[in-house]
Amino acid sequence: MDAGPTDPLARFNPFKAGKDPWLVEWQKRRQAVADQYWRDKRSLLKKKRYAGKQLREELKRRKEEAERYYGLTRMRANDAQRSQAERRSELKFEAKERELQRKFDRGWRGQLRGLQRGRDQQKRGVTKQMRREYRASRDW
Repeated sequence: MDAGPTDPLARFNPFKAGKDPWLVEWQKRRQAVADQYWRDKRSLLKKKRYAGKQLREELKRRKEEAERYYGLTRMRANDAQRSQAERRSELKFEAKERELQRKFDRGWRGQLRGLQRGRDQQKRGVTKQMRREYRASRDW
């Protein structure tokens, strides 16, 4: 005589119920959504790395531009006005750097949040669709 599962709550655990075909199908569909999310996220991070390289090049260009603007390229190392020009150049560059970095980070965070929101909506959609299908199969 088979006594059944030793854990009385095993039948309520959705992840141990491998025999229920509806639950198995639900898990497969949700897993497909999660897999697509991770593929999209990996692609997004690859694009972010490339964009980060471009940002660094842009910042380097901006720094050189600020140095040219304040005449650091024309001054000698022992020039009396060089330290003041360096400070001004650095302040101008740092402000622009913060602005560009903030825009860069905000944009990528927004895209990642959009991916996460889309994944969550799709998972909820899978659940709703499975409920509809289950109800339709039970209606006579």
